[in-house]
Amino acid sequence: TFAFTLQACTIIGAIAQGEEIHRVIKIKEFLKGDIFLGNALLSMYAKCCLLPKACMVFEELSARDVVTWTILIAGYTKHGYVDEAFTCYDRMQIESVSPDVVTLLCCLKVCAITGTLDKGQQIHSQIIQNEYLESDLRIGNALVDMYAKCSALVKAQAVFDELKIRDTVSWNALIMGYVIHGYSERALNCYEQMQYEAIPPDSVTFLCSLNACSSGTSNVRAMQKGQELHAEIVKTG
Repeated sequence: TFAFTLQACTIIGAIAQGEEIHRVIKIKEFLKGDIFLGNALLSMYAKCCLLPKACMVFEELSARDVVTWTILIAGYTKHGYVDEAFTCYDRMQIESVSPDVVTLLCCLKVCAITGTLDKGQQIHSQIIQNEYLESDLRIGNALVDMYAKCSALVKAQAVFDELKIRDTVSWNALIMGYVIHGYSERALNCYEQMQYEAIPPDSVTFLCSLNACSSGTSNVRAMQKGQELHAEIVKTG
């Protein structure tokens, strides 16, 4: 009852009610050995931007699993506490808790935001070791995005080429990387290859490709491609 009520508090941001439930839980000593309830309480504080209280609950828990660690890492990531997120990631492994897909996605996001290539490569090694690239496209897309945003475009392309399945997000990550770092022609080539493979573009694809046209070195090709993009945008509504 308390666990699901805490989830309701999290969804609507009812912090006062959540804190009252926490008080009752402590009186009844329900947290002892109940990971599900502990994770629900931790999640409420982390998602409601009460990270000091989230840390307090975390340290008080008698049992912690991968979900517990991931909740705290995600909370730090969401609110911009990069160093704390990485510290949690390292600490969970010291305590012999293996990260899962969600944990790795959170950490790759931090690497992409901060340009922390070394840590991103370390995470990539773990992903290969656990064969997550074989089973989860989200991981592949996050890796491409991380390398692209860390200016490691050769590695971003290499990961992209290794993906057995590619979707719109995969292409967007690569196209955006090329645009950000000034490789407009490569970005437009990616867009054309994406069309050839019948992968539907979305608004992000169009935005990045239009930016590539704006900064392209060949004015004639850039104008032609820009007009083609405009026509496609109108067509897709």
